[in-house]
Amino acid sequence: MERKTENGSVSPRRALVLSAALLIAAALALSSSLSSPAHAAAPAKALPQLTFNGGTPAEQQVVIAALEQSAFPWQLLPKPVTVTIGDFPAGQLDGYAWDQQVGLDRALLSPQMGKVAYALVLHEFGHIVDSQLLTDPMRSKLWALIGGDSECLEKPQVPHARRFCERFASTFAWAYWPVKDNAFDPVLPLGSEEVYPDALAFRTLLGSLLGFGDPLAGAQPAGTTKKPAKKPAAKAKPKKHVAKPAER
Repeated sequence: MERKTENGSVSPRRALVLSAALLIAAALALSSSLSSPAHAAAPAKALPQLTFNGGTPAEQQVVIAALEQSAFPWQLLPKPVTVTIGDFPAGQLDGYAWDQQVGLDRALLSPQMGKVAYALVLHEFGHIVDSQLLTDPMRSKLWALIGGDSECLEKPQVPHARRFCERFASTFAWAYWPVKDNAFDPVLPLGSEEVYPDALAFRTLLGSLLGFGDPLAGAQPAGTTKKPAKKPAAKAKPKKHVAKPAER
C-alpha cells in the first residue's frame, strides 16, 4: 500500500502480516454466518478503466468484485488504471498504487483471504483516487478532518499509520463500503489505527470537494424494509345527545 516517490520507485509500507489478515478473514466469515450484514452498499454504476497485467481470471475477478462493493463513483477517475498481479517478496511488499498503477501480491487475492481482499484492493484504489482527483488544497481539508503527522513519505520516521495518504486510503476503503465484512472497519485490528471512524463525515467532505453527493445517503440495512407509515387515528364521531323526557 505504497505511494511512489518522486524518482518513480516504490517505497514499501509496513509488511502486512498475512496470518493476521487470515485470522480477520476467518472471524468475518464466522460473523457473517451468524448474522446478516449491517449495511448493503449499492455497487457503483461504472468501474474504472482497467487493464490487467498478470493474474489468473479468478484473481482478476477478486479485484473487480472488490470495486463493485464500493459505492464510490469510479467513473470520476479520468485516467485508466493498470493492475499488476504477481508474487511479491515475502515480508517486503503487499501492494502499491499511485496515478495509473496498482500492484497486488497474489497472496492477498487467494480464496483464504475472503472479503479481506476486497478491503485491501479498495485501499490501493484509494491511493488512485488521491493521485488522480485530489489537489493539494483538497488534501489539506481532508487532512484536517482525518489527521496524520505527515502528508506521506516526506518524513520517513513517521509511522505508516500516521501518514495522511495511508489514513486517506484506509478511510476511503471503509467509508464507501461500511459493512461489517470490511476489514477496515474501525473496530477491527486491521483498520483501527488507520481509519477515521466517521464514514459519513468523510463522504460528505470528499463529495463536496469532488462535486458529487453521498451515494449511500438513505441506505437501508440489509434484509430490512421500510416500515409503512402509520395511518392517523380516525377521529371519534361525536355521540348524539338524546334528551330524556322530564319526569313528571
